[in-house]
Amino acid sequence: ESTYSTTSPMVAAPSPLLVTGGTDTELERDHEKAAREGTIRSSNESREEEAPREFSSQSLRQGSIGKRLSILPTGDKVAPPRRKVRHRKVKQGQTIFKGHPSWNIMMNLKLGITYTVGRLGSIPDRPLVSADLRAKFKQLFVPDGSATTPAHSAKEFTIKDHAPLAFRQIRERFGVSEQDYVISLCGDKSLREL
Repeated sequence: ESTYSTTSPMVAAPSPLLVTGGTDTELERDHEKAAREGTIRSSNESREEEAPREFSSQSLRQGSIGKRLSILPTGDKVAPPRRKVRHRKVKQGQTIFKGHPSWNIMMNLKLGITYTVGRLGSIPDRPLVSADLRAKFKQLFVPDGSATTPAHSAKEFTIKDHAPLAFRQIRERFGVSEQDYVISLCGDKSLREL
């Protein structure tokens, strides 16, 4: 059986079969040509002179060394163009101004959030219990105000506060003070888009 080897032990010449590809007939033809030129030795020769990389013709035919690679473009097969997936765009909110139909809703939200966060300041800190997670508080806001709510120019509305102690503790754990929270939601420039 014959093996491919390079002439210099330091430089390994790339096999043209591994670069150009081809059929088994081409492989045998190239192998015979290399045998005539004297670049192939029989397996009986001394292994001291052989290069560290060698390929046998049988292992190349069986594909045990690896598939022959083709670096040349084929050109006859082109993948069909991929169809673009369309995504729905997120609708932007409307900017709210005085006189807009949502103006009163925005003002009611600001007043309700300010009131409920401020009311929590009077409740002392304590460990949460499971009832705190289910707690709901409703507060009626009348235009003239009451003993607990301020007067306002909008119609009567109700605010429902869900688990206020639990959300206060979440804000505290993330380092958000009550004042920063109220300013971020109820400041002059906030809640302008609904």
